[in-house]
Formats: sequence, C-alpha cells, structure tokens
Amino acid sequence: MSEEMEAATRGVEYAEIEIMGHRRRIGRISEEERYGVKFLRVDFWDEETDTERTELYTGPSLFSVSPVTEAYVLADIARRKQMREYYESARSKRLAMLAAPVPDDADDSNPHEGDENSFGEEEGPDAEVVTSGWLHMDGDEDD
Repeated sequence: MSEEMEAATRGVEYAEIEIMGHRRRIGRISEEERYGVKFLRVDFWDEETDTERTELYTGPSLFSVSPVTEAYVLADIARRKQMREYYESARSKRLAMLAAPVPDDADDSNPHEGDENSFGEEEGPDAEVVTSGWLHMDGDEDD
C-alpha cells in the first residue's frame, strides 16, 4: 500500500462506494454504530441540492469500497458541477430555440400549388378532379 493510502487509513478516509451495484457515492467515509448495528457513514456532495449530504449503509448493502484521496473527491465534485452547468446551458439553449418565433412565409395562400404526386400528375385545389361511380355492397355501380 502506498504511503498516501496508509495516511488516509489512519485519519480521515475517502472512498468511492457502490451500493447494491446501482448507486455510487464518492466522499468521506467513517464507521458509525447506531441501534446496536455498525454502519458505513458516507459524507458526500449532492450536486442536485448543492449541499453536503450524509447517508448510512450496512455491510450487506455494499457492493464495493475503493479508497481514494481527497484530491480525487474534490476533482469529482468539480467535474460534476462542470457537467451540470454544461447540460443546463445546453437545455436552456434548446428551450430558447423552441420558443423562438417561426418566420411567416409571404405567399402561403396555397402551399401545395405546383406539387406533383408520385405519378407525375399535378395535385392541389386547381388540379382536375376525376370522379367515378361508387360501388355498392352488392357490387352494382352507382351511375
């Protein structure tokens, strides 16, 4: 074990914790006893509330505990804040684009004028309409 890790185990400890393989916390850890049971106490920075939070976990709920340095914890906090600012900025830009007015076309009286269908025939309100008789349920045509 490196000298840095040994120093960390003697005083304040920092670790990256995986809980039940689903959640991850990076922060200061310590052992705490409550209700006659030993808990792992994790003090970490919550990026959603922008405050420090504390959670307690029992041994069976831990998937892994990886010792880290205080510098690692601080770098992780800075990285998460930077990511949050980036995504909030990108989100506000997208919302601004959605709220922006769409330019109105000058001549939109007949938007389909001059369109052709897949058979090369003109479509639209000015196109020639071909009608034929309707078939009845008995198969006779209506004249």
